[in-house]
Amino acid sequence: MIDRRSIGAVVATTLVTLAVACSSETIAFTPAEPPPPSGQFTQPDASSEAGPDAQVMAHLCASNQCPAGRATCPSSVYPCDIDTANDIQNCGGCGVVCPGEYRAARFACKESKCEITACGTDFFGVYPYANCNRLPDDGCEVLLGNADNCSKCGDKCADGEPCVRTAPFTFQCGCPAGTTNCNGKCVDTKKDDLNCATCGNACDDTAPAPPNSYEGCGKSKCGQLKCLPPQPPVEQWEDCDGDLFSGPGSNGCEINLYALNDDHCGGCDIKCTNGQHCFYDMSIPRCMCPQGTMYCEGACIDIMDDPNNCGGCQRTCLAALGVDHSQSVGVHSTPACNNGACSIICEPGFVDCNNDMFTDGCEVDIRSDPKNCGGCGNLCNGIAGQPCVGGNCATEPCPEQGGVQ
Repeated sequence: MIDRRSIGAVVATTLVTLAVACSSETIAFTPAEPPPPSGQFTQPDASSEAGPDAQVMAHLCASNQCPAGRATCPSSVYPCDIDTANDIQNCGGCGVVCPGEYRAARFACKESKCEITACGTDFFGVYPYANCNRLPDDGCEVLLGNADNCSKCGDKCADGEPCVRTAPFTFQCGCPAGTTNCNGKCVDTKKDDLNCATCGNACDDTAPAPPNSYEGCGKSKCGQLKCLPPQPPVEQWEDCDGDLFSGPGSNGCEINLYALNDDHCGGCDIKCTNGQHCFYDMSIPRCMCPQGTMYCEGACIDIMDDPNNCGGCQRTCLAALGVDHSQSVGVHSTPACNNGACSIICEPGFVDCNNDMFTDGCEVDIRSDPKNCGGCGNLCNGIAGQPCVGGNCATEPCPEQGGVQ
């Protein structure tokens, strides 16, 4: 069983909102006024003419307690900076670690509990796993795509009925419409060379035929000219000009779709237009790279916002900003590409307060730092031990006021 540690009792707190920086750029904040010695709000906002929010704030004092769902753990940098409701390393309490991946299952911390969020596939990426017993302890324990668990948990096929794949990671009991069950395999007897018209009736394919074609099963009859079977991702011959049955002199199946032809991209007469070209997309020929993108290293890239191809293929922002590839930008910062120009931006929740981005990056966590709570220089009450939680200084009802009124 995955252990669950109870979180120590915490005092319910109310958060007074400060200005929280949401911008990805470095922003200068005006430091907040130091709190009064008592820690209680005593500004004019507390007058009888103030609004209801101000009236409530007037009876709140600085708190040194963590709000529910927050804790100070051995790994903490600041007080109350661990979100025990969602932290996979401290799920429900300090040190309660959820498995990263276990028996094809991927875990996350949700509402202080380790839960399976997704199941993986077999080694070949064909058959999906499922958590059929709904327990996290043994991960995703059942492999689907078989007669006992075909499309989902408990989907058992009838005796002699095959479980067939109808799409990636999708299965069903029984053969789809238009196919026949021949010894556990679903085939189209109208064109299957080994089961032509009936199961087991194999066609002779040794007769002479035009280029890239052969005589096989067609319309439930043997001896019909057909293009050679596809051999992805090397060959897929098609009769795009329609002369396969024209008799002697036919050029047979003349177009290899895997040769990447802009006039026959992935199929006969599929033309790439509007600046597109035929490229491989996951080994499948497709018309790609519309206006505004560029084909870079096997993919269509928007060079206006890709930091690895900013303004052009292989123009990395690290190099453009003069950062050696063996190095990196400062902590909690990342190169960014905006309209083809490179810059460095801060990760969400972090700010460059000392204006030295290239040395130490975005060094301040304004969500948890009581000296920079919600913005550079915004101080929580250090004397009272007031933590910063989510960019807000924690407060609680003032004891001398008897609570919020």
